[in-house]
Amino acid sequence: MSTPAIPPVLRTNEPESQPAPAPARVAGTGYLECDFCHCKLTKIGEVYQVSDQAREFRDQKEKHVKAIAKLDEDISALRSQLAAKDAEIAQLKGSPATKGKAKFL
Repeated sequence: MSTPAIPPVLRTNEPESQPAPAPARVAGTGYLECDFCHCKLTKIGEVYQVSDQAREFRDQKEKHVKAIAKLDEDISALRSQLAAKDAEIAQLKGSPATKGKAKFL
């Protein structure tokens, strides 16, 4: 039995990606600090202490989710108003009172 041929490695002009730097240790505590949100992490990556900055990120996300939900409701209401107006226009275009008159649109 023959072994399947292994395709050659795909080469690109881009340099190989570098791994992310290891988080800095918090002096005297034995914990790591996240470079993004400054939470304290254990050596295996579990969150030991949530930072104020991470809490702000979380709170902003909740505000954005609520704002998006409100805007979705507004869009739905406007779409229903538009559909009602379209139906009203269609009804007016088909009514006998408007037939034979000049249309000014």
